Amino acid sequence: MRRSLFAVALIGGMAAIASCTTSPEAIPPEAANAPSQVPAEKRRSFDLFEQARVATRACLESEINGPLSLRSLLADGYTVTRGLLGVKYEMVQPYGGLFDRVETMAVHDSGDSYGCQIEVPRDRGYEVFAVVADEVTRLGYRRIEIGRYDRYVGNGRRFDLRGSYTRTSLTAQISIYRITADGDRSCRRTDLPADFKEGC
Repeated sequence: MRRSLFAVALIGGMAAIASCTTSPEAIPPEAANAPSQVPAEKRRSFDLFEQARVATRACLESEINGPLSLRSLLADGYTVTRGLLGVKYEMVQPYGGLFDRVETMAVHDSGDSYGCQIEVPRDRGYEVFAVVADEVTRLGYRRIEIGRYDRYVGNGRRFDLRGSYTRTSLTAQISIYRITADGDRSCRRTDLPADFKEGC
């Protein structure tokens, strides 16, 4: 993983703003009465890296079949929340003591060009990004480098995977976005081998 993928970037703040305008098709029925945060009685202990794999699979499915497919996360113990930044599927550990770490995981896909986003505590960003990339690879997508950019291609599809955070944010965002020829300039290049254009 390139460290530049997790450089401090404005994209994190831009994604937060964009998520305020969630597409109607991305709003599940559970959002109608959803709380703004996970209630204490629904908090649970979980392995952050195991859930990173669950979230990765859900995000890939969301980018292929639409944001409502994220409802599959409800069966894994996630809670739908709705706040100023839109609808999320969240999992939060119970609060322990004053100095105890509380792991959090949030997944959301607003149906926009930022793709499906996985949010984790900022200091866990690098570790979780590595797990997400590994899971994408395990599912049959191979990483290719085109200039300064990475793509994950396979199964006739093409994905962009990147991570970001801002200095003022408590979380890091990992974005999985399905791209096509319309949104990927490399698809129009004539100097690339055919296997680099899979999913175009």
